[in-house]
Amino acid sequence: YEKSIESIGLLSWLKDSPMVPNEVLNREVSNLLLPNINVHYGKSLGANLTIDSLTKNSDAVFLACGLEGIGRSNIDINKKQGLINGLLFLKKLVSEPSLAKGLNYTIIGNTFLAINIVYSLINLEALNVNLVLSKGDLGNQINMNELRGLKKIGVNIYKDINQTDLSNLISHDNETILADSYSQIFCEKLNSYLYKALNIEIDSDSMFESKTMLLTGQKKIFAGGDMTRTPGRFMDAVKDGRRAALLINKKLEFSHKS
Repeated sequence: YEKSIESIGLLSWLKDSPMVPNEVLNREVSNLLLPNINVHYGKSLGANLTIDSLTKNSDAVFLACGLEGIGRSNIDINKKQGLINGLLFLKKLVSEPSLAKGLNYTIIGNTFLAINIVYSLINLEALNVNLVLSKGDLGNQINMNELRGLKKIGVNIYKDINQTDLSNLISHDNETILADSYSQIFCEKLNSYLYKALNIEIDSDSMFESKTMLLTGQKKIFAGGDMTRTPGRFMDAVKDGRRAALLINKKLEFSHKS
Protein backbone atom coordinates (compact mmCIF):
# COMPACT_ATOMS: atom_id res chain seq x y z
CA TYR A 1 0.00 0.00 0.00
CA GLU A 2 1.58 3.23 -1.19
CA LYS A 3 0.51 6.75 -0.29
CA SER A 4 2.07 8.15 -3.45
CA ILE A 5 0.89 7.52 -7.00
CA GLU A 6 4.22 5.91 -7.93
CA SER A 7 5.87 2.74 -6.72
CA ILE A 8 8.84 4.26 -4.91
CA GLY A 9 6.98 6.92 -2.94
CA LEU A 10 9.28 9.37 -1.17
CA LEU A 11 12.30 7.63 -2.70
CA SER A 12 11.46 9.43 -5.95
CA TRP A 13 13.96 12.08 -4.83
CA LEU A 14 16.75 9.55 -5.46
CA LYS A 15 16.21 9.61 -9.21
CA ASP A 16 19.41 10.91 -10.83
CA SER A 17 20.90 11.30 -7.34
CA PRO A 18 24.72 11.29 -7.01
CA MET A 19 24.31 9.00 -3.95
CA VAL A 20 22.50 6.04 -5.52
CA PRO A 21 23.09 4.90 -9.13
CA ASN A 22 19.87 4.79 -11.15
CA GLU A 23 20.46 1.14 -12.04
CA VAL A 24 20.46 0.24 -8.32
CA LEU A 25 17.29 2.24 -7.68
CA ASN A 26 15.58 0.81 -10.75
CA ARG A 27 16.51 -2.73 -9.72
CA GLU A 28 14.97 -2.28 -6.27
CA VAL A 29 11.86 -0.70 -7.74
CA SER A 30 11.49 -3.58 -10.22
CA ASN A 31 11.54 -5.97 -7.26
CA LEU A 32 8.39 -4.21 -6.03
CA LEU A 33 6.63 -4.92 -9.31
CA LEU A 34 7.02 -8.69 -9.55
CA PRO A 35 3.92 -10.48 -10.95
CA ASN A 36 2.87 -11.78 -7.52
CA ILE A 37 3.01 -8.32 -5.90
CA ASN A 38 -0.02 -6.05 -6.02
CA VAL A 39 0.65 -2.36 -5.37
CA HIS A 40 -2.29 -0.27 -4.18
CA TYR A 41 -1.55 3.41 -4.86
CA GLY A 42 -3.03 6.45 -3.16
CA LYS A 43 -3.54 4.63 0.15
CA SER A 44 -2.81 6.60 3.31
CA LEU A 45 -2.72 4.85 6.68
CA GLY A 46 -5.15 6.48 9.07
CA ALA A 47 -7.03 8.18 6.22
CA ASN A 48 -8.35 5.68 3.67
CA LEU A 49 -6.51 2.66 5.06
CA THR A 50 -6.74 1.17 8.57
CA ILE A 51 -4.68 -1.19 10.68
CA ASP A 52 -7.77 -3.36 11.16
CA SER A 53 -8.30 -3.81 7.42
CA LEU A 54 -4.63 -4.74 6.97
CA THR A 55 -4.55 -7.31 9.75
CA LYS A 56 -7.89 -8.89 8.78
CA ASN A 57 -6.75 -9.52 5.21
CA SER A 58 -3.10 -10.43 5.85
CA ASP A 59 -1.11 -13.06 7.74
CA ALA A 60 1.56 -10.44 8.41
CA VAL A 61 1.92 -6.66 8.03
CA PHE A 62 5.15 -4.66 7.57
CA LEU A 63 5.01 -0.91 8.24
CA ALA A 64 7.71 1.23 6.61
CA CYS A 65 6.21 4.72 6.52
CA GLY A 66 8.39 7.63 5.40
CA LEU A 67 9.25 10.78 7.35
CA GLU A 68 7.01 13.60 6.20
CA GLY A 69 6.82 15.65 9.37
CA ILE A 70 8.83 18.78 10.12
CA GLY A 71 10.54 18.71 13.50
CA ARG A 72 12.77 21.14 15.34
CA SER A 73 16.14 21.52 13.66
CA ASN A 74 19.19 21.44 15.92
CA ILE A 75 19.87 24.95 14.61
CA ASP A 76 17.69 27.60 16.22
CA ILE A 77 15.58 29.11 13.43
CA ASN A 78 13.49 32.18 14.18
CA LYS A 79 11.33 31.85 11.12
CA LYS A 80 7.66 30.99 10.88
CA GLN A 81 7.00 31.02 7.12
CA GLY A 82 8.81 29.41 4.19
CA LEU A 83 10.15 26.37 6.07
CA ILE A 84 9.77 23.09 4.20
CA ASN A 85 10.67 19.45 4.82
CA GLY A 86 13.56 18.38 2.57
CA LEU A 87 11.90 15.28 1.13
CA LEU A 88 8.68 17.13 0.36
CA PHE A 89 10.67 19.92 -1.27
CA LEU A 90 12.41 17.49 -3.62
CA LYS A 91 9.06 15.92 -4.42
CA LYS A 92 7.81 19.38 -5.39
CA LEU A 93 10.87 19.96 -7.58
CA VAL A 94 10.26 16.72 -9.46
CA SER A 95 6.71 17.78 -10.33
CA GLU A 96 7.52 21.45 -11.01
CA PRO A 97 11.26 21.85 -11.79
CA SER A 98 10.83 25.34 -13.26
CA LEU A 99 9.96 26.70 -9.78
CA ALA A 100 13.61 26.84 -8.69
CA LYS A 101 14.98 29.03 -11.46
CA GLY A 102 16.14 32.46 -10.31
CA LEU A 103 15.22 31.97 -6.63
CA ASN A 104 17.17 32.01 -3.35
CA TYR A 105 17.42 28.95 -1.09
CA THR A 106 19.11 27.95 2.14
CA ILE A 107 19.42 24.25 2.95
CA ILE A 108 20.06 23.30 6.57
CA GLY A 109 21.67 19.91 7.13
CA ASN A 110 24.79 17.80 6.95
CA THR A 111 23.21 14.79 5.23
CA PHE A 112 22.99 13.08 1.85
CA LEU A 113 19.51 14.52 1.54
CA ALA A 114 20.91 18.05 1.93
CA ILE A 115 23.60 17.54 -0.72
CA ASN A 116 21.10 16.07 -3.16
CA ILE A 117 18.84 19.11 -2.75
CA VAL A 118 21.80 21.40 -3.39
CA TYR A 119 22.75 19.62 -6.64
CA SER A 120 19.12 19.66 -7.79
CA LEU A 121 18.82 23.41 -7.21
CA ILE A 122 22.08 24.18 -8.99
CA ASN A 123 21.05 22.05 -11.98
CA LEU A 124 17.69 23.84 -12.09
CA GLU A 125 19.42 27.26 -12.15
CA ALA A 126 18.51 28.60 -8.73
CA LEU A 127 19.92 32.09 -8.27
CA ASN A 128 21.58 31.61 -4.87
CA VAL A 129 22.10 28.36 -2.92
CA ASN A 130 23.34 28.36 0.68
CA LEU A 131 24.21 25.24 2.67
CA VAL A 132 24.30 25.54 6.47
CA LEU A 133 25.98 22.52 8.04
CA SER A 134 24.22 21.52 11.25
CA LYS A 135 26.46 20.43 14.12
CA GLY A 136 26.05 16.97 15.59
CA ASP A 137 23.82 15.82 12.76
CA LEU A 138 22.98 12.14 13.14
CA GLY A 139 22.66 11.58 9.40
CA ASN A 140 25.24 10.51 6.84
CA GLN A 141 27.53 13.49 6.96
CA ILE A 142 28.96 15.27 3.94
CA ASN A 143 32.72 14.77 3.57
CA MET A 144 35.32 17.43 2.74
CA ASN A 145 35.72 16.36 -0.89
CA GLU A 146 32.00 16.80 -1.44
CA LEU A 147 32.11 20.23 0.19
CA ARG A 148 34.96 21.33 -2.07
CA GLY A 149 32.99 20.12 -5.08
CA LEU A 150 29.96 22.12 -3.98
CA LYS A 151 32.01 25.29 -3.58
CA LYS A 152 33.33 24.89 -7.13
CA ILE A 153 29.81 24.97 -8.54
CA GLY A 154 28.90 28.12 -6.63
CA VAL A 155 27.31 26.90 -3.40
CA ASN A 156 27.82 29.12 -0.34
CA ILE A 157 28.75 26.90 2.62
CA TYR A 158 28.45 27.93 6.28
CA LYS A 159 29.96 25.69 8.97
CA ASP A 160 29.79 27.83 12.10
CA ILE A 161 27.13 30.50 11.81
CA ASN A 162 25.71 32.52 14.69
CA GLN A 163 22.02 33.21 15.19
CA THR A 164 22.18 36.79 13.92
CA ASP A 165 23.95 35.87 10.69
CA LEU A 166 21.65 32.89 10.13
CA SER A 167 18.54 35.04 10.59
CA ASN A 168 19.92 37.55 8.10
CA LEU A 169 20.82 34.79 5.64
CA ILE A 170 17.41 33.11 5.59
CA SER A 171 15.53 36.41 5.54
CA HIS A 172 16.45 36.63 1.83
CA ASP A 173 15.25 33.10 1.02
CA ASN A 174 12.30 32.21 -1.11
CA GLU A 175 12.32 28.97 0.89
CA THR A 176 14.40 27.56 3.74
CA ILE A 177 14.76 23.79 3.51
CA LEU A 178 15.19 21.58 6.57
CA ALA A 179 17.31 18.58 5.62
CA ASP A 180 19.13 17.69 8.84
CA SER A 181 18.32 14.44 10.62
CA TYR A 182 16.63 16.29 13.51
CA SER A 183 14.03 17.98 11.34
CA GLN A 184 12.97 14.86 9.42
CA ILE A 185 10.44 13.28 11.75
CA PHE A 186 7.54 10.87 11.66
CA CYS A 187 4.23 12.52 10.72
CA GLU A 188 2.49 13.62 13.93
CA LYS A 189 -0.97 12.79 12.60
CA LEU A 190 0.07 9.26 11.59
CA ASN A 191 1.93 8.80 14.86
CA SER A 192 -1.24 9.70 16.75
CA TYR A 193 -3.28 7.24 14.68
CA LEU A 194 -0.84 4.37 15.29
CA TYR A 195 -0.76 5.12 19.01
CA LYS A 196 -4.54 4.88 19.19
CA ALA A 197 -4.67 1.77 17.00
CA LEU A 198 -1.72 -0.11 18.50
CA ASN A 199 -0.94 1.66 21.80
CA ILE A 200 2.68 2.05 20.69
CA GLU A 201 4.94 5.11 20.67
CA ILE A 202 6.78 5.13 17.34
CA ASP A 203 10.58 5.40 17.66
CA SER A 204 10.54 4.60 21.38
CA ASP A 205 12.73 2.11 23.27
CA SER A 206 9.70 -0.08 23.93
CA MET A 207 8.52 -0.14 20.31
CA PHE A 208 9.74 -3.66 19.49
CA GLU A 209 9.69 -7.09 21.02
CA SER A 210 13.25 -8.01 22.10
CA LYS A 211 15.66 -8.37 19.15
CA THR A 212 12.91 -8.51 16.53
CA MET A 213 11.10 -6.16 14.14
CA LEU A 214 7.76 -7.27 15.61
CA LEU A 215 5.90 -4.43 17.30
CA THR A 216 5.38 -4.81 21.04
CA GLY A 217 2.12 -6.54 21.90
CA GLN A 218 1.39 -7.45 18.28
CA LYS A 219 1.31 -10.93 16.75
CA LYS A 220 1.76 -10.05 13.10
CA ILE A 221 2.68 -6.37 12.69
CA PHE A 222 6.32 -5.62 11.92
CA ALA A 223 8.00 -2.26 11.26
CA GLY A 224 11.26 -0.90 9.86
CA GLY A 225 12.86 1.91 7.90
CA ASP A 226 13.22 5.54 8.92
CA MET A 227 10.01 5.52 10.99
CA THR A 228 11.84 3.38 13.55
CA ARG A 229 15.04 5.46 13.80
CA THR A 230 16.76 8.61 12.57
CA PRO A 231 16.83 9.13 8.77
CA GLY A 232 19.11 6.57 7.14
CA ARG A 233 20.40 5.58 3.73
CA PHE A 234 18.36 4.09 0.90
CA MET A 235 20.20 0.79 1.30
CA ASP A 236 19.35 0.70 5.03
CA ALA A 237 15.66 0.81 4.12
CA VAL A 238 16.16 -1.99 1.58
CA LYS A 239 18.00 -4.05 4.20
CA ASP A 240 15.16 -3.56 6.70
CA GLY A 241 12.62 -4.77 4.16
CA ARG A 242 14.61 -7.90 3.37
CA ARG A 243 15.26 -8.65 7.03
CA ALA A 244 11.56 -8.25 7.79
CA ALA A 245 10.67 -10.60 4.92
CA LEU A 246 12.92 -13.30 6.35
CA LEU A 247 11.53 -12.84 9.87
CA ILE A 248 7.94 -12.92 8.63
CA ASN A 249 8.60 -16.01 6.53
CA LYS A 250 10.19 -17.79 9.50
CA LYS A 251 7.31 -16.84 11.79
CA LEU A 252 4.67 -18.01 9.32
CA GLU A 253 6.51 -21.30 8.71
CA PHE A 254 6.57 -21.92 12.47
CA SER A 255 2.86 -21.02 12.78
CA HIS A 256 1.85 -23.43 10.02
CA LYS A 257 3.93 -26.28 11.51
CA SER A 258 2.42 -25.79 14.95
